[in-house]
Amino acid sequence: MNKSGIHIKKKNKGKFTSSANKAGMGVQAFASKVLAAPKGKYSSTLRKRANFAKNAAGNLAIRVSNKLANSMELSTDKII
Repeated sequence: MNKSGIHIKKKNKGKFTSSANKAGMGVQAFASKVLAAPKGKYSSTLRKRANFAKNAAGNLAIRVSNKLANSMELSTDKII
C-alpha cells in the first residue's frame, strides 16, 4: 500500500487512463464527461473509475498544497 492508503489492483492500473486516451481526452476531462453523461451511456464500472479519478485528483491537490504550506513554514523558521 502506498502512503495515501489507496490500493489499486495491478490488473486495474491504467484502465481509466487508457479509456480517456482512446476518447482523445485527459483523465480529468474524461472523468467530467463520464459523470455528466446520463447513467446508461457509460458502464457503472467506468462511472466508478471516473468518480475515483475526480476524488483522487482532489485529494492529491490537498496533499500538495499542505506540503507547500508546510515547506513555506519551515523556510520562514530558518530565516528568523
